[in-house]
Amino acid sequence: MSEDQKDRVVARRLFGSVRPTQSSGNCVPDLEALKRPFSSTTSQAYLFCAGCGALYETEEEGAETLAKKAGEKILPGDLPNKIYFEIQGCALCDGDQNLVTKKDLSDG
Repeated sequence: MSEDQKDRVVARRLFGSVRPTQSSGNCVPDLEALKRPFSSTTSQAYLFCAGCGALYETEEEGAETLAKKAGEKILPGDLPNKIYFEIQGCALCDGDQNLVTKKDLSDG
């Protein structure tokens, strides 16, 4: 066993380990929360995790990346706060972070 592996075993014994929350995949966004002002002046869209219900903010570059993953484009007028993205998993849960959907807030 390498020194790094030994250190990890000791750390796990001392501090325990945390596993991601199991993703139920059944979470529904609060549309009113998605319409609230952003907490950061640079945020342009919300990112909702349907796996665990977490809500994130993303800047324009992040929104463009998410739109690409969803096979969509950011249209003029989409940003700020006209669309949001839904993912099936995030850093807090074990769902699939690559399943992204672009959603229109006016459809809610």
